[in-house]
Amino acid sequence: MKSNNHVVLAVGSMVALLLSIPLGWFQISGFAANGINGSLTFIVQLPIWLVVVLGVLGVSFSLLNQLRLTSIPKFVCLGFLMVSSLYVLIAVVLLPSASEIKLEIGPFIALLGLVLGYCHVLSGSKTSEQEPTPEKVS
Repeated sequence: MKSNNHVVLAVGSMVALLLSIPLGWFQISGFAANGINGSLTFIVQLPIWLVVVLGVLGVSFSLLNQLRLTSIPKFVCLGFLMVSSLYVLIAVVLLPSASEIKLEIGPFIALLGLVLGYCHVLSGSKTSEQEPTPEKVS
């Protein structure tokens, strides 16, 4: 994949994730939770904005690696994405099972951003020997 495509994929992922913060995530008995005032609990209760920021950090670190500005291990990028994905999937899968909870658009936009983020991180698995450098091309 070309470098410009990596940047577009990463930016699309981060925009979708950050766009989900002000959107509604769910309603419980008349209380509307969004990414700013809501929280999700698995083992630890985390505010939704922090869950989203963890996903953005994972994609950002991966983008910086692909632009060769850092050399953060890929498992760190995937770790941030996995934690964020776990909490978002809890919102999408487990919350609707409770009768008084209605899902809104926020977790679905965040899920889209996470899928794009995984595509970005996993597509950057080329080694430096697979990518021609300017010295090898000339």
